[in-house]
Amino acid sequence: MNKLIFNYIYLKYGVILGEATCEDLKLNLLNFSGVEKTVTIRGKSLETGLPKSIKIKSSDIKEALLTNFIQIIDTIKELIESSPPEKLSRFMNRGIVLTGGLSRIDGIDKFFEQEIKINVIKEESHQYATINGLSKLAQNKDQLSKLIIR
Repeated sequence: MNKLIFNYIYLKYGVILGEATCEDLKLNLLNFSGVEKTVTIRGKSLETGLPKSIKIKSSDIKEALLTNFIQIIDTIKELIESSPPEKLSRFMNRGIVLTGGLSRIDGIDKFFEQEIKINVIKEESHQYATINGLSKLAQNKDQLSKLIIR
C-alpha cells in the first residue's frame, strides 16, 4: 500500500516521498468514515530536486488505495462463492472478522459490509490476532488436525 501511495503522490503532485512518510500518510489519513483530514508533508520535487511541501487530504490516500481495497473485496467474494453452503451459513450468521492493520482503519468495516453484504466485525486487539489464534490452536490440538493445508 505504501508503494501505491508513493506512485500516486509522484504522479499527481510530482513529489518523491520516503517509505516512512507513505506509512504515516496511510496510518494518519486513511479512513472510510467520511472525515476529511489534511496534512502538510515534505518530499523531493521532481522539477528541481529540492524539498517541496504539499498538502495531502484523506481523499487522496483513499483514491490511491481504492483499487487495492477493491481487489481485497473481490478476493473475499471469491472465497465466499467457493465456500461450502454450511460455511456460508456461518458467515451470514456470525459475520467476517477483520484483523491486522486493516482493522485500524476508521469505517473500513462499514465499507466492506456495503460491498459484500455480510456483517463485518473489527478485531479490537488486531495486532495480537495471529498469535492469539495460534495460541488457541496449540491449546486445543484436536482442532489443529481439522486444518488441512494443500
